[in-house]
Parts: sequence; structure tokens; C-alpha cells
Amino acid sequence: MFLIHILSVPALVATVEGNIPEFMGQLQTLKILQLSVDLLGGEVSMRVITNTIQGTQTLALLANLVHLFHVEALPIATEMAFPAFTFITTKLLQSIPASVGPKSGAFTQWHELLGWFSPSGQDVATDNLPAIKRQIHLLWSHRTVKILLGDNLKALTATCDKGDIYVPQPPGNSSLLKRALERTASKGSAQAKSWRKLGSTEVTRISLVAAMYNAALSTLAQLKLDILSGLCYTDTVLHDLWLLVASLGPICGLKSFLELLQVSGGTSLAPPLLLLLLSLRLHDALRYHLG
Repeated sequence: MFLIHILSVPALVATVEGNIPEFMGQLQTLKILQLSVDLLGGEVSMRVITNTIQGTQTLALLANLVHLFHVEALPIATEMAFPAFTFITTKLLQSIPASVGPKSGAFTQWHELLGWFSPSGQDVATDNLPAIKRQIHLLWSHRTVKILLGDNLKALTATCDKGDIYVPQPPGNSSLLKRALERTASKGSAQAKSWRKLGSTEVTRISLVAAMYNAALSTLAQLKLDILSGLCYTDTVLHDLWLLVASLGPICGLKSFLELLQVSGGTSLAPPLLLLLLSLRLHDALRYHLG
């Protein structure tokens, strides 16, 4: 009931921080964030809460949780980041579109974060939207991205050999025999090398975080450029993500991805990892050419 009636109040945490900042310490002492994440971690509790409050209230709840996570002490935030906080953030983001209605119909409304959609049942809560927007921006702030993604990527790619990155070579005037010999040599080198497993624990973690940011890109349609910019400009996330994919096997682990997609029927964790990498790369390329 606390999450439904109190923590889903739009910009509650931002209001508390701005007007009675000394009370923020009380929220941390009472472990409001930890207790909320634990409660939402249960499948039944998550379903009850998201079915009780409408989509824009869910957005307000998520914004308050992100704000609490952002101001939490670094050791506690790092411990909670995965899988607990990542999991509940993804679930909340995915639940919002279903509860606010489709983005078409006879009656549509505009939401500054969600875009056009058809309200379902209740009036859309638009209170404190600027404050909610500032709160939700904290999800891709430097500190949060570093905790959720940056530090783990940096650790994983620290030992990566940049020579492993696949760069297609344009066809030249080399003879067929020379190209065949080069292909045989590279194949033998690839077989001898120990590649990182796509289903390993560390890669799965990065994939789940990537799925969370993909959910944010899908749900928060009007903030897509902000999200991509926040991720691109945070240290070397794009660079390290590319190195991670390159370490999965020859041609960036293409064979492993295809095998996993075939076995899982397209429901694996592999697509979110690639989708995020491609979205970031495209955004960075457009910024370079237009800027």
C-alpha cells in the first residue's frame, strides 16, 4: 500500500529533497529503496501493484525509485544494482505501455515523456511532469550508468585484445590462392583462441542491463535522444560494449548469436545486447556527421 499510495505520488522524492532535504537521510535510514525493490521483486507483488496503478503513476513510482537509487550510498547502490534494481526497473518500464493504452484510437492524449497514446480508464496524471522528467533522467546519468553498466564493461574489456575486432576488408587484386591462404590462417587462429561465452554470467548481466535500457528507449519515446546521448557520453560505454561483442568470437560472435537465436526462438538475451550497441553506434555516427 505504501508503494501504491505514497511512493507513486508524482515527484515525491524530488519535492522532499528540495524542501526538507534532512528527511532524505531518514528515507535512507528506513531503507525505503531496499524494501521497495524487495517487494517489487516478487512476481505477485509486481503484478498487483502494476495492475492497481495506471501507467503514468507507474512512471512516477519508477522516477521516485530511480531518484532514491541515485542518491543512495555507493556501496549499497552497487550491491542493489544487479539483479534487483535492474529487474524491477525493466518490469516497470515494460508495464507502462500496456496500462496507458495503445498509441492510436479515437481519443488520444499527448504525454511529454510517453508521446501519443489513448488513455484507458482513468485520467492521465500530468502533475509535476518537469520534476518527473528530471528524476527519470537520472537513470542514464553518469553515476547510474557507471554503476549499472560502465564499471562492469570496463572490467570485462580490460583484457580484450583490440586485434580481435572484426574489420571487413575490401576486395583487392589479391589472387584467389593468396586470399584462401589468409582465410585458412585466420580460421586456425580463431579456433585456437579462447573466446568469451555468450551465455556466461558476466555477458548475461550486461545483456540484462541492455534490455533495461532498450525498454527505456521503447517506453520513453520522447526521451530517446536523451537516453542515447547519456549512454554515449558516459566514459567509454560504446567503445567497451563493442569490445565485449568482439570478444564473443570471430566476426563479433556471429555464429554464437545465430545458434542462440535458433535454439531460443528469438526470445534470448542476445538481441537486447546487439540492439543497444547498434542504437548507440547509429546515434554516435549521426552526431558525428551532423555535429
